[in-house]
This record gives sequence, C-alpha cells and structure tokens, in this order.
Amino acid sequence: MPDKIALAGEIFICTKKNSHEFPFQEIISINENGICNKCLEYQEKFQEKYLKKQVDAFVSVAKNDQSSIVAYSGGKDSTIALYLAKKTLGLDVTAYMLDNGFIPENVQNRARIICNFLEIPLITIRDDIYKEFLTHYKFDSLNKKWSSTSEKDLCSICSKKIFSNLTKIVSKSQTKTVITGLNTYVKIRRFKISAIGRIYYESNNERKFYSVLALPYAMRISLGEQDKILGQIPWHEIKLEGYTSNCLIPGFTEKFFSEELAHSFDLPYLAKEKRSGYFNNNEQIFLNLKNKQTLKDDDHDNITEFFTKKGLI
Repeated sequence: MPDKIALAGEIFICTKKNSHEFPFQEIISINENGICNKCLEYQEKFQEKYLKKQVDAFVSVAKNDQSSIVAYSGGKDSTIALYLAKKTLGLDVTAYMLDNGFIPENVQNRARIICNFLEIPLITIRDDIYKEFLTHYKFDSLNKKWSSTSEKDLCSICSKKIFSNLTKIVSKSQTKTVITGLNTYVKIRRFKISAIGRIYYESNNERKFYSVLALPYAMRISLGEQDKILGQIPWHEIKLEGYTSNCLIPGFTEKFFSEELAHSFDLPYLAKEKRSGYFNNNEQIFLNLKNKQTLKDDDHDNITEFFTKKGLI
C-alpha cells in the first residue's frame, strides 16, 4: 500500500480540469484529509491475497498452454516483466516488440541483448505511426521549430496498435495469456482491485478472449525492487526525455501537453503508480518526477534529426 496515500490526492488535482485522472475525464472528490475518492476506493478494495490468487491462476493456464506472450517495449517496466515471467515464475515466454518507428536502435539493441541473456525469443513487428505523428505535429523548416495542431495522445494510438497486433498473434498461436510491465492495477472491480484484464476478439465466427496480466504490479514490485532486478541483467540506462526508457515520443510531446493541460502529461499515470505502491520508500524520486521542468524547444532536436535522416521533413 502507498506510504502517504493523501499525497497523491493532494498533488494531482488539476486546477484546470479539477481532476488528477485527466485526460480520462473522471470527476473526483477530496475529503477533509485531502484524500481523493479514487485513493479511498483503492485503499478499501486492495487485497494482496487476491492478487496472488490471480497470478497463480494465470500461471496455471500459461503452463497448461506451454507458452505465454510478453508485450515487450524494450523499456524498464516490460524488462522487469520479462525477467519475472522467466526467472521467477518459470514460464515459457516469447517477447513481442512493436516498433512504432520511434524506438531508437540502441534501445532495440539493448532489448536483443537482454532477451539473449534470458534465453527468450524476441520477435519485432514494425508498425510505425509516422503518418499519425505528422498529422498532429508540423515542422517549420524556416524557423526550425515544431508546432502542434491538436496535442494528440500518440501513446494511446501505440497502445491500440500493440493490442491489435497481439490479438492477431494470439489468434494464430491459440495462447490465452499475455504479460505486460504495468506497475499499476488493470481495473477496479466491484469488491477488489484486479491485475488482470480480458481482451475479446472474433475468430472463425467464435468469440474468444485472452487474459492480460500486469505482472510487476501483481507481484508488488516497487521501484527499489525493480532496480535490484535490473542489476542482475545486462541493463544499461539510455538517456531519453520524458517519463520513458524506450521511446522518443513522450519527451517530444511533453511540452505541448504541459502547455495545454497546465501540468505534465505524465501526472495521471504517476498518480496511479503512486496509488499502486510503486514509489513505496522512494518518495523523493516520485517528487522529482512530479516536479520536473517542462521541456524547451531545443529538446526537440532529436526528433528533427530523426525525421531529417529519413527524409520525412
């Protein structure tokens, strides 16, 4: 459980939208102690024993299928999921990485090294979002600056592409289990917090589903424990702007969203990670991320260079 649950409620009130869950547009209330209704609901429904039961049931299905899929971004969180699935749970897994066109080559090289070290097959699927990016962000070649036409959340586009491709893979392989590196709960059910969600799809005129497990959250891996795991594998930090360890987009779009929302685009997810206990005993790191400065125009140089080399601008 989070150490200071009130802190999340106090910090993540967006003065513009009156909600720390924006852009999900959920209206929240704050009690006399400064705690929001979302944190209170989490506190009331969280049951660690239930999460363990979910992991045990998921592992049973995965081992019966003799295979499972890890949605692998090449970043820190999904690397933890990869390690936990193979080394802690003993699952036979395959890592699938969606290359959205904005994952740097050194990040992909790091992913290959880690998968080789863990003896896990890595399959990369290329499905770029250049068209979507250039629809919402324009480059002024005269002034060498980018401008935004809509502050489009490109991360949600990537998420849809990831699960669209995963569903195709699941349909062909008949596996029923997919693992992600989320440090937060998947949903709040009527009586319990859940680390598992279901994705439904049609196959041969039949409605089927596969289960998606937020493994680091379900196993209660905090930031400190995450660092210990990374120390056991050939992980090395690659400097990227924004709250990311694998993609160029979050850092690029941060400036535009911060200007529009009056707070960082990362705050809703940080709030959820805080509520979920990820920053347990790492309060200062959480505050540093929460209080980070808005990026400046010159932080867009890497995207400019990236597109220039590809001849897209």
